[in-house]
Amino acid sequence: SIKRVLIGLLIASGVLHFYYDGFIWKVRERSTRELIGLDGGEELNTGRWGLPRWMIHGSKWGLFVVPVVVLGITEWTGGITEEQRVTAIAASVPDSAVARVNDGLRMANEGNYQQAIAEYDQALKLDAKLVEAHYNRGLAHLQLKRYPEAADSFAEALKARTSWYVRPTDGPLHREMATACFRSNRLDEAIEHYGEALKINPNDDSAHFNLGAALANRGQLELAIEHWRQSQRLNPDHPRAAEVAKNIQRVQAASK
Repeated sequence: SIKRVLIGLLIASGVLHFYYDGFIWKVRERSTRELIGLDGGEELNTGRWGLPRWMIHGSKWGLFVVPVVVLGITEWTGGITEEQRVTAIAASVPDSAVARVNDGLRMANEGNYQQAIAEYDQALKLDAKLVEAHYNRGLAHLQLKRYPEAADSFAEALKARTSWYVRPTDGPLHREMATACFRSNRLDEAIEHYGEALKINPNDDSAHFNLGAALANRGQLELAIEHWRQSQRLNPDHPRAAEVAKNIQRVQAASK
Protein backbone atom coordinates (compact mmCIF):
# COMPACT_ATOMS: atom_id res chain seq x y z
CA SER A 1 0.00 0.00 0.00
CA ILE A 2 0.98 3.66 -0.31
CA LYS A 3 1.28 3.96 3.47
CA ARG A 4 3.77 1.09 3.66
CA VAL A 5 5.84 2.58 0.84
CA LEU A 6 5.97 5.94 2.60
CA ILE A 7 6.89 4.34 5.93
CA GLY A 8 9.64 2.38 4.17
CA LEU A 9 11.01 5.55 2.61
CA LEU A 10 10.86 7.31 5.96
CA ILE A 11 12.82 4.56 7.71
CA ALA A 12 15.37 4.32 4.88
CA SER A 13 15.84 8.08 4.89
CA GLY A 14 16.31 8.08 8.66
CA VAL A 15 19.02 5.42 8.48
CA LEU A 16 20.85 7.21 5.68
CA HIS A 17 20.58 10.51 7.55
CA PHE A 18 22.03 8.99 10.70
CA TYR A 19 25.07 7.51 8.97
CA TYR A 20 25.80 10.01 6.22
CA ASP A 21 23.85 13.23 6.38
CA GLY A 22 24.68 13.87 10.01
CA PHE A 23 28.39 13.48 9.31
CA ILE A 24 28.25 15.81 6.30
CA TRP A 25 26.45 18.47 8.33
CA LYS A 26 29.01 18.31 11.11
CA VAL A 27 31.93 18.61 8.67
CA ARG A 28 30.39 21.76 7.21
CA GLU A 29 30.55 23.46 10.59
CA ARG A 30 33.55 25.78 11.01
CA SER A 31 34.33 24.57 14.51
CA THR A 32 34.43 20.95 13.40
CA ARG A 33 36.68 21.72 10.41
CA GLU A 34 39.09 23.59 12.66
CA LEU A 35 39.32 20.60 15.00
CA ILE A 36 40.30 18.25 12.15
CA GLY A 37 42.66 20.72 10.49
CA LEU A 38 40.52 21.77 7.49
CA ASP A 39 40.08 25.28 6.17
CA GLY A 40 36.80 27.00 5.43
CA GLY A 41 33.45 26.01 6.82
CA GLU A 42 30.50 28.10 7.80
CA GLU A 43 28.32 28.93 10.74
CA LEU A 44 25.16 26.86 10.46
CA ASN A 45 22.92 28.62 12.93
CA THR A 46 20.70 30.18 10.28
CA GLY A 47 19.82 29.38 6.68
CA ARG A 48 17.71 30.92 3.96
CA TRP A 49 15.21 33.58 4.80
CA GLY A 50 16.81 33.86 8.25
CA LEU A 51 15.16 30.64 9.44
CA PRO A 52 17.01 28.25 11.75
CA ARG A 53 18.63 25.46 9.79
CA TRP A 54 17.00 22.82 11.97
CA MET A 55 13.61 24.17 10.91
CA ILE A 56 14.49 24.03 7.21
CA HIS A 57 15.87 20.52 7.59
CA GLY A 58 12.81 19.41 9.56
CA SER A 59 10.43 20.75 6.90
CA LYS A 60 12.09 18.47 4.35
CA TRP A 61 11.42 15.51 6.58
CA GLY A 62 7.83 16.66 6.82
CA LEU A 63 7.41 15.72 3.17
CA PHE A 64 7.59 12.09 4.34
CA VAL A 65 6.13 12.35 7.82
CA VAL A 66 2.96 14.31 7.02
CA PRO A 67 1.55 11.86 4.40
CA VAL A 68 2.17 8.92 6.75
CA VAL A 69 0.42 10.72 9.62
CA VAL A 70 -2.53 11.69 7.40
CA LEU A 71 -2.92 8.12 6.15
CA GLY A 72 -2.68 6.82 9.71
CA ILE A 73 -5.38 9.20 10.92
CA THR A 74 -7.60 8.25 8.00
CA GLU A 75 -7.25 4.57 8.81
CA TRP A 76 -7.74 5.14 12.54
CA THR A 77 -10.91 7.15 12.02
CA GLY A 78 -12.35 4.49 9.75
CA GLY A 79 -11.18 4.59 6.16
CA ILE A 80 -12.97 2.53 3.55
CA THR A 81 -14.08 -0.92 4.61
CA GLU A 82 -12.91 -4.13 2.97
CA GLU A 83 -16.32 -4.43 1.32
CA GLN A 84 -16.06 -0.92 -0.10
CA ARG A 85 -12.51 -1.56 -1.28
CA VAL A 86 -13.40 -4.78 -3.14
CA THR A 87 -16.53 -3.23 -4.65
CA ALA A 88 -14.58 -0.17 -5.77
CA ILE A 89 -11.93 -2.35 -7.42
CA ALA A 90 -14.56 -4.39 -9.26
CA ALA A 91 -16.32 -1.21 -10.41
CA SER A 92 -13.08 0.42 -11.54
CA VAL A 93 -12.04 -2.57 -13.65
CA PRO A 94 -15.33 -3.96 -15.03
CA ASP A 95 -13.43 -6.05 -17.58
CA SER A 96 -11.40 -7.87 -14.92
CA ALA A 97 -12.55 -11.44 -14.29
CA VAL A 98 -10.38 -11.68 -11.17
CA ALA A 99 -12.00 -8.56 -9.69
CA ARG A 100 -15.42 -10.12 -10.30
CA VAL A 101 -14.34 -13.30 -8.53
CA ASN A 102 -13.08 -11.30 -5.55
CA ASP A 103 -16.38 -9.45 -5.37
CA GLY A 104 -18.19 -12.79 -5.51
CA LEU A 105 -16.06 -14.14 -2.67
CA ARG A 106 -16.97 -11.15 -0.54
CA MET A 107 -20.68 -11.75 -1.21
CA ALA A 108 -20.33 -15.46 -0.44
CA ASN A 109 -18.59 -14.67 2.85
CA GLU A 110 -21.61 -12.51 3.73
CA GLY A 111 -23.96 -15.39 2.91
CA ASN A 112 -25.25 -13.84 -0.33
CA TYR A 113 -24.63 -16.95 -2.42
CA GLN A 114 -27.02 -16.13 -5.25
CA GLN A 115 -25.40 -12.72 -5.78
CA ALA A 116 -22.00 -14.37 -5.59
CA ILE A 117 -23.00 -16.78 -8.35
CA ALA A 118 -24.06 -13.82 -10.50
CA GLU A 119 -20.58 -12.30 -10.03
CA TYR A 120 -18.89 -15.60 -10.91
CA ASP A 121 -21.06 -15.79 -14.03
CA GLN A 122 -19.87 -12.33 -15.02
CA ALA A 123 -16.28 -13.41 -14.45
CA LEU A 124 -16.76 -16.47 -16.66
CA LYS A 125 -18.15 -14.31 -19.45
CA LEU A 126 -14.84 -12.47 -19.35
CA ASP A 127 -12.69 -15.59 -18.93
CA ALA A 128 -14.42 -18.92 -19.50
CA LYS A 129 -11.36 -20.87 -18.31
CA LEU A 130 -10.89 -19.15 -14.97
CA VAL A 131 -10.66 -22.11 -12.58
CA GLU A 132 -11.31 -20.00 -9.48
CA ALA A 133 -14.62 -18.73 -10.88
CA HIS A 134 -15.86 -22.26 -11.65
CA TYR A 135 -14.66 -23.59 -8.30
CA ASN A 136 -16.20 -20.85 -6.16
CA ARG A 137 -19.39 -21.00 -8.20
CA GLY A 138 -19.59 -24.68 -7.30
CA LEU A 139 -19.07 -23.90 -3.61
CA ALA A 140 -21.89 -21.36 -3.70
CA HIS A 141 -24.21 -23.92 -5.32
CA LEU A 142 -23.26 -26.40 -2.59
CA GLN A 143 -24.29 -23.89 0.06
CA LEU A 144 -27.64 -23.50 -1.69
CA LYS A 145 -27.95 -27.33 -1.87
CA ARG A 146 -28.02 -27.25 -5.66
CA TYR A 147 -25.90 -30.35 -5.95
CA PRO A 148 -26.18 -31.10 -9.70
CA GLU A 149 -25.28 -27.46 -10.53
CA ALA A 150 -22.37 -27.65 -8.09
CA ALA A 151 -21.09 -30.83 -9.72
CA ASP A 152 -21.30 -29.19 -13.14
CA SER A 153 -19.29 -26.19 -11.92
CA PHE A 154 -16.59 -28.38 -10.38
CA ALA A 155 -16.43 -30.45 -13.58
CA GLU A 156 -15.86 -27.24 -15.55
CA ALA A 157 -13.13 -26.22 -13.10
CA LEU A 158 -11.38 -29.55 -13.65
CA LYS A 159 -11.63 -29.15 -17.43
CA ALA A 160 -10.35 -25.57 -17.24
CA ARG A 161 -7.13 -26.63 -15.55
CA THR A 162 -4.20 -26.05 -17.88
CA SER A 163 -1.37 -27.32 -15.69
CA TRP A 164 0.01 -30.74 -16.49
CA TYR A 165 1.17 -31.17 -12.89
CA VAL A 166 -1.02 -31.75 -9.84
CA ARG A 167 -1.47 -28.66 -7.68
CA PRO A 168 -2.30 -28.72 -3.95
CA THR A 169 -5.59 -26.94 -4.73
CA ASP A 170 -6.65 -29.88 -6.90
CA GLY A 171 -7.29 -31.92 -3.75
CA PRO A 172 -10.11 -29.72 -2.42
CA LEU A 173 -11.50 -29.43 -5.96
CA HIS A 174 -11.81 -33.22 -6.29
CA ARG A 175 -13.19 -33.47 -2.75
CA GLU A 176 -15.92 -30.89 -3.35
CA MET A 177 -16.73 -32.47 -6.72
CA ALA A 178 -17.11 -35.79 -4.92
CA THR A 179 -19.40 -34.23 -2.30
CA ALA A 180 -21.63 -32.73 -5.01
CA CYS A 181 -21.81 -36.13 -6.76
CA PHE A 182 -22.52 -37.92 -3.48
CA ARG A 183 -25.38 -35.53 -2.70
CA SER A 184 -26.69 -36.08 -6.23
CA ASN A 185 -26.63 -39.86 -5.62
CA ARG A 186 -23.86 -40.33 -8.19
CA LEU A 187 -21.94 -42.69 -5.92
CA ASP A 188 -19.46 -44.10 -8.44
CA GLU A 189 -18.30 -40.61 -9.40
CA ALA A 190 -18.18 -39.59 -5.74
CA ILE A 191 -15.95 -42.55 -4.84
CA GLU A 192 -13.71 -41.81 -7.82
CA HIS A 193 -13.19 -38.16 -6.90
CA TYR A 194 -12.70 -38.83 -3.19
CA GLY A 195 -10.02 -41.29 -4.26
CA GLU A 196 -8.37 -38.61 -6.43
CA ALA A 197 -8.47 -36.14 -3.54
CA LEU A 198 -6.74 -38.67 -1.26
CA LYS A 199 -4.05 -39.36 -3.86
CA ILE A 200 -3.15 -35.68 -3.68
CA ASN A 201 -3.53 -35.38 0.09
CA PRO A 202 -3.70 -38.71 1.95
CA ASN A 203 -4.16 -36.83 5.24
CA ASP A 204 -7.47 -35.20 4.28
CA ASP A 205 -9.65 -36.47 7.14
CA SER A 206 -12.85 -35.05 5.60
CA ALA A 207 -12.22 -36.92 2.35
CA HIS A 208 -11.69 -40.16 4.31
CA PHE A 209 -14.89 -39.61 6.29
CA ASN A 210 -17.02 -38.87 3.22
CA LEU A 211 -15.47 -41.67 1.18
CA GLY A 212 -16.40 -44.01 4.01
CA ALA A 213 -20.02 -42.82 3.78
CA ALA A 214 -20.07 -43.31 -0.01
CA LEU A 215 -18.58 -46.80 0.27
CA ALA A 216 -21.08 -47.75 2.99
CA ASN A 217 -23.91 -46.69 0.67
CA ARG A 218 -22.36 -48.93 -1.97
CA GLY A 219 -22.32 -51.84 0.48
CA GLN A 220 -18.51 -51.92 0.74
CA LEU A 221 -18.56 -51.99 4.53
CA GLU A 222 -15.01 -53.12 5.26
CA LEU A 223 -13.52 -50.35 3.13
CA ALA A 224 -15.95 -47.87 4.68
CA ILE A 225 -14.76 -48.79 8.20
CA GLU A 226 -11.13 -48.50 7.10
CA HIS A 227 -11.62 -44.92 5.87
CA TRP A 228 -13.69 -43.92 8.90
CA ARG A 229 -10.96 -45.18 11.21
CA GLN A 230 -8.34 -43.33 9.19
CA SER A 231 -10.41 -40.15 9.47
CA GLN A 232 -10.61 -40.59 13.23
CA ARG A 233 -6.85 -41.24 13.51
CA LEU A 234 -6.02 -38.12 11.50
CA ASN A 235 -8.30 -35.84 13.47
CA PRO A 236 -9.60 -37.17 16.80
CA ASP A 237 -10.95 -33.70 17.61
CA HIS A 238 -12.94 -33.43 14.40
CA PRO A 239 -16.51 -32.27 15.22
CA ARG A 240 -17.81 -35.40 13.55
CA ALA A 241 -15.42 -37.80 15.31
CA ALA A 242 -18.23 -39.12 17.52
CA GLU A 243 -20.33 -39.71 14.42
CA VAL A 244 -17.44 -41.68 12.92
CA ALA A 245 -17.30 -43.95 15.97
CA LYS A 246 -21.07 -44.52 15.84
CA ASN A 247 -20.91 -45.33 12.15
CA ILE A 248 -18.19 -47.91 12.77
CA GLN A 249 -20.16 -49.53 15.57
CA ARG A 250 -23.38 -49.55 13.53
CA VAL A 251 -21.70 -51.10 10.50
CA GLN A 252 -19.90 -53.70 12.59
CA ALA A 253 -23.15 -54.67 14.34
CA ALA A 254 -24.96 -55.00 11.01
CA SER A 255 -22.23 -57.24 9.59
CA LYS A 256 -22.44 -59.79 12.42
